[in-house]
Amino acid sequence: MGVVVDLGKSAVGIAMGVKINGWVARAMKRMIIDKSIMETGGIKETLSVGRFDFFG
Repeated sequence: MGVVVDLGKSAVGIAMGVKINGWVARAMKRMIIDKSIMETGGIKETLSVGRFDFFG
């Protein structure tokens, strides 16, 4: 589906053939992490350790 790389305060990636960078890529990376936590630990784990600061 794509690749997203977090480079400290910046991020770059390719998602479904579309190049993304900046805060869009950082938000995508955090959503990917939250999805992974949801699949392995469920809603309780996601709410306790998830990353919801998409614009920060």
